[in-house]
Amino acid sequence: MELSTERVNGFGLGSIPLSKVWLYMDRFNLPDWWEPVLLQVDAKLVASSHKETAGETEVRRPRNKKAIQEY
Repeated sequence: MELSTERVNGFGLGSIPLSKVWLYMDRFNLPDWWEPVLLQVDAKLVASSHKETAGETEVRRPRNKKAIQEY
């Protein structure tokens, strides 16, 4: 059983339904503290996927004064 196959189909990548996360946890006898871990990882994957499909890239800005002057 893979959680990624339980995603909502539609215009873009959707999150994994909570009921499927609970079934996954029950099947593999995972403790309750795994629920927020799985949900947070899923949220990061969905957000990352949406950035990639939108063509967005993260722009890194220099942090120190010398780098800012050279920038």
